[in-house]
Amino acid sequence: RIPETVQGEDLSAWLKGDSPSVRRRRLYAESFTPTRYYGASPLFGLVTEDTKYIETTRPELYDLDKDPGETVNLFKTERPRAEALRAELKRLLEAQAPASESVALDEEARRRLESLGYLGRRRGEVGFDFGANKEDPKDLIGFYRSDQRLAKLVERQSWDEAAVLCDNMLRQRPGFVDGHIQRAAIAVAQNDAAAAIAHYSKAL
Repeated sequence: RIPETVQGEDLSAWLKGDSPSVRRRRLYAESFTPTRYYGASPLFGLVTEDTKYIETTRPELYDLDKDPGETVNLFKTERPRAEALRAELKRLLEAQAPASESVALDEEARRRLESLGYLGRRRGEVGFDFGANKEDPKDLIGFYRSDQRLAKLVERQSWDEAAVLCDNMLRQRPGFVDGHIQRAAIAVAQNDAAAAIAHYSKAL
């Protein structure tokens, strides 16, 4: 027996070769990774059978049937379709939002969580404007790829090359906290205590 608290549908009939009727569903997606690591806007998404809508600084709308690679953003040319999905996404978030915060937070903790996008989803107060003034994650794809390359260099212990890349990334984004942590770790591996202390201090 499936517990009432479990969300989803039983699709086990497919494993038996049957073809159960499956109701059409809207699939919800979110990512706070751009906010957590780069200070950019979070991503909220709603996916239907043939459409994907993404709410962020510059919203996106894709026709998955005609454009499975999601190369053509239809947000500006198909605004009614986009606004309908946006409204549905907002209703979904409102329905899932807690009536009130369940944990008491001091002002500093609340401020930091709000800056990451984790607070502000009380019923009747749901909106996307908290990320509207932040950078669009699409504009940080190149920086993200550099971050992935940096991780591989560190994994291979290519310290000198990693240090050069990390220094370049920190010139681009001096407030990149994880970059300072990576740079400090590189400095430790290079026996450069002064640089390690400087970057750990900046991270703090």
